[in-house]
Amino acid sequence: MSNEQTTGEIVIRPYEADDRAGVRNVCYETGFMGEPVDWLWRDRESFSDMFSGYWTDREPGSASVADLDGEIVGYLLGCADSRRVWNAGKLLAHHAFRRGCIVRPGTDRVVIEPRARGQVVELLAVGSVVPRKGYDILVTALAKITDLAWRLIIAGDRERSAQTVQRLDAEIVRLGLAGRITFAGAVAPQRLMQLYAAADLFVLPSRFEGYGMAYAEAIAHGVPVVGTQAGAIPDTVPAAAGVLVPPEDVDALAAVLRRLTESPSERERLAAGARAAAATFPTWPESARLFARVLEQVAEQSAGQVE
Repeated sequence: MSNEQTTGEIVIRPYEADDRAGVRNVCYETGFMGEPVDWLWRDRESFSDMFSGYWTDREPGSASVADLDGEIVGYLLGCADSRRVWNAGKLLAHHAFRRGCIVRPGTDRVVIEPRARGQVVELLAVGSVVPRKGYDILVTALAKITDLAWRLIIAGDRERSAQTVQRLDAEIVRLGLAGRITFAGAVAPQRLMQLYAAADLFVLPSRFEGYGMAYAEAIAHGVPVVGTQAGAIPDTVPAAAGVLVPPEDVDALAAVLRRLTESPSERERLAAGARAAAATFPTWPESARLFARVLEQVAEQSAGQVE
């Protein structure tokens, strides 16, 4: 297209009818703070209809999309002056990808109460039971440290990938871990706060994360993190607050879990690092204000470029 502008591999361009499925997928898969909304809203089609359907179906001229090698990875909907928003989108992409303009998601400020620790190390994982979260890697690693006292709670939707759930359940039984691993399912925010408060370690060996909201939430609650070096996780988890291993490395994960399970002092050192890091994380209002400032700057620049 003559009007499109490429920023790296991202192309910001006007919406086309063939983009509808891609926009709806992004809408649903990022509908809850950048994460899938399925734990809250099961019906994918009705959610996408509510939050994107009007604009794609009735006012497509008000929409622009971010295209990455033919895949829709973002969109802008509902601007009365689509040319202005398209220019703004190009400028925003230019700022984001060329100048390092990043607005991190916020976290809630949490009053961290002293934890009463028992003889059993309480492990917590948070995330839907899907292949990307690496639960198969986690249970295989835990099978290597059954001589230690630990329990694991997995809080996350079990209805997104029936095949993944079936395989994981079967593997847990095969490895003899059924009595030590509990599935809490998708939990309400208040219950999730209770789980963080009771956890000694947060562990999630994801194969990829675009940000890693669950890691940030664990740190915000003062819980030390065990994760992987995949995607944006190293940017989310400070070295003082957690330990990261290569993705899909069962032996490395098992070794870290053994070390931290055996060492209360090292867990406390990482917990102190998490508490310190939590104080530096932006709150939701702070992130919103920063994002608003970025949009204002982009709008001011784009106003001068609209003919």
